[in-house]
Amino acid sequence: MAAEHFYFPPFHPSCRCTVVAIRDIQAYVAEHASEESPEAENLEAVYSGLEPQSFSMDQDGQLIQSPASLPQFTGFASVPSAMEHYQQVMPQILIDLDDLEEDQSLAVLDQFEHLRQKFPAAAAMLLTIGIRQGKKGAGTLNALSWVTDDGSALVLNKRFWQDAEKLAEVVHENRKHGVFSRTKASPESHIVTHEYGHFLYSALGDSQRRAVLDLFSRYGGKGLSLVAAQDASEMFAEAFVVLQLGGPGTRVTEAIAEILQSGESVAKSSVAEFLRQRVMKRRKKCSPWN
Repeated sequence: MAAEHFYFPPFHPSCRCTVVAIRDIQAYVAEHASEESPEAENLEAVYSGLEPQSFSMDQDGQLIQSPASLPQFTGFASVPSAMEHYQQVMPQILIDLDDLEEDQSLAVLDQFEHLRQKFPAAAAMLLTIGIRQGKKGAGTLNALSWVTDDGSALVLNKRFWQDAEKLAEVVHENRKHGVFSRTKASPESHIVTHEYGHFLYSALGDSQRRAVLDLFSRYGGKGLSLVAAQDASEMFAEAFVVLQLGGPGTRVTEAIAEILQSGESVAKSSVAEFLRQRVMKRRKKCSPWN
């Protein structure tokens, strides 16, 4: 986010947040990992082919594990059919992916919809899914994607996404060096799932959030990825990727799965309510892109 709009804790009631600098990912890799990274080797050693976990929310916002018998979303037939679908189920959302190839757009929207159907409350405040250039001053120059500070937009960095081969190469290298969690999913699915994890983290109930913070203080994302070691939100998002797409099973992923099944209503989340109020103000004043 831009310096003139930078927010400092406390962000919300009972805030225990910290501010973490966004790193140049290439420099971060060079500093923390090498071609023969011990952490990467450990990740490879613990790879257990963990099967993706399915969760959903009931009408009261309770997080529950989805029955295996429920029909699975199989994907959109085309981008126009996806747009028509969102006009019906999320009329407030602006989808601006014109700079992407159609197969990339479909990959993004398919994975988003797959997660939205499992966790609808997490996407309730989303106003925009789009692509634009990252900015150095905003700390997004080297980010593959990001969620805006108020949770109203999921943004893909045009610097990487305008070239599908480059995106795949960057994701592959970051998995190889243990910067990203080790999944075998497509780059689009991996990135969208990680960012959706941030939406879900903001929607957690207060006791669930405290449990995640305690988990981070104990393990610091150990065994997941270097990104997971940055803060509790990144640890949660990386664990969410593994739970949804399959990957290295660790104590952290097991604990996150238990937290998600704890059944606390999202309506009890002071963070979600804080962000919801901020989004309502933004809707009245300006575009969610700003």
